[in-house]
Amino acid sequence: MVPRASSRHERNAAPTHLMVEGRPLRRRNGRIHRARARLGHSHLTDRHALKLRHDVRQALAEYWRTQGELEHSSVVAYQDLARRLEMLDAPESLVRRSLSAAVQEADHWTRCFDLAGRYLGQSLRPGRLRRPMRLPRSRTAELVALAVETLRDGVINEAYAGRLAAAKAERATDQRVHDTLVIIAADELDHSSLSRDILDWCLAVGGRPVYDMVNHMVTTMPTTTTGIALPMGIQSRTLGDHGLLDADPDGSMFANLVAEVRDELGVRLQGHRLDAA
Repeated sequence: MVPRASSRHERNAAPTHLMVEGRPLRRRNGRIHRARARLGHSHLTDRHALKLRHDVRQALAEYWRTQGELEHSSVVAYQDLARRLEMLDAPESLVRRSLSAAVQEADHWTRCFDLAGRYLGQSLRPGRLRRPMRLPRSRTAELVALAVETLRDGVINEAYAGRLAAAKAERATDQRVHDTLVIIAADELDHSSLSRDILDWCLAVGGRPVYDMVNHMVTTMPTTTTGIALPMGIQSRTLGDHGLLDADPDGSMFANLVAEVRDELGVRLQGHRLDAA
């Protein structure tokens, strides 16, 4: 991964957002937790994929394997989210939609691993990943933590992932890759909508602590993010045909998203100001 900021001055002028496509499972220290995929027992033969050069297939296999691992991590993340919402007595609809998102993420990792196995020539299966143990904390502290994670990993990351997937789908010429990206794009944008509703609920019930934290995040939100470092020595056009490309080379897609979120949350925060007082 490489910074999108085009100069040292730009990188020092504002913090850079580390892009994760989707809502990752995080440890208590904030680091992403995922399980390395394992080789399965089935050998796969795809004539279209086998026509590609070996180094191209290896690059595509590694890319889709990584995507599958992140999608697999998101399954546990949404299951954990649903449990946390239940513990906070959140509306049943938010819990139900979170569990539905976990099912959709399971479909995503299955599709990504299928693509990785297609280029690798051997099936893949996910590694073991358990929901993290969470130490007890006060209701207010949990609402603040949930609001922070939801804004960062849901409202921003999920929306950006959906837009990236849509752009990659437009570029992809391989039908299986195209179909996978179309599904992921639609689901991730739906998950971002869920995150907006969760954040709105946190603001409604969390009072001043949640309001202050969200307001701080909105005003300090990074406008630059990281991009994909494409493999050297391989035609980018070939990789793009199969979904591996930098769909936001100048970072404008991310910057526009952040501006939209700031405007939207500015209105929502105004509505919650009196309640938080």
